[in-house]
Amino acid sequence: MLRDIMTVLLVVTLLAGCATMSDETRTKTESTAVGTGAGAAAGALLGYLLGGKQGALIGAGAGAALGAGGGYLYGNHVANRKKEYARQEDYLDALIVSAQRVNDRTDALRQEIVQLETETTQLIQQYNQRTVQKGELKKQERTLAKKAEEGQKQLQILQAEIDIQQKALAQEQQTQNKSRETTTRLKNLQAEITRLEGNKAKLDDDVKRLATIQIRPSV
Repeated sequence: MLRDIMTVLLVVTLLAGCATMSDETRTKTESTAVGTGAGAAAGALLGYLLGGKQGALIGAGAGAALGAGGGYLYGNHVANRKKEYARQEDYLDALIVSAQRVNDRTDALRQEIVQLETETTQLIQQYNQRTVQKGELKKQERTLAKKAEEGQKQLQILQAEIDIQQKALAQEQQTQNKSRETTTRLKNLQAEITRLEGNKAKLDDDVKRLATIQIRPSV
C-alpha cells in the first residue's frame, strides 16, 4: 500500500515541476509541489483509515488536488507582492486588504454553515410531520456535503494566507527606522493575522460539526 501511495506522490509532484522556468514561475511551481505532496499525504492517510488501500489512493488524489490549490495560491501571492509596490506603506496596505478579504469571506461562510444547520433541523422536523418528501432530505444531504467541501477549501486558503502574511510581517518588521505610518500598518497587519488564525480554528470546528450531521428521520 505504501509503495502505491508513494507512486501517486511522485507522479503529482513531477507534474507540478519544470526544469527551465523563471524565478517567479519557480516560486509558484515549488509552492504548488509542496502543497500537492502535503495534501496527497494527508488525503492518503485519511483515505486508508476509511477505505483501506483503495481509499488511500483515492484520498491521495483528492488531497493532492486540494493541496496543489493551496500551494499555487501561496506561490502566486508571494510572487505578486514581492515586486508590485514601490512604497512599503502601499505594500502593507495590500497585505492588509488581502487578509481582510479572506477573513470576510470566512465570516460569511461560517454564517452560511449556521444557517444550513438550522434549515436542516427544520427540514427533518417537517419530514417527520409529513409536510415534505424524502427526496428533500436527500437533496439537503448533498447540500451539506457540498458546503463541507467548500469549508475544506476555505481552510486551505486560510492556511496559505496565514503563512504568507506571517512571513511578510516578519520581513517588514526588520526594516530599520520605521515611520509612524509603517508602525501602525504593521500593527494592523498583525491584528488581521490574529483574526485569520482565529477564523481558521472556528471554521475547522464548523466543518467538522457539519460533517457529522446525519439526516436520520424518525420514520
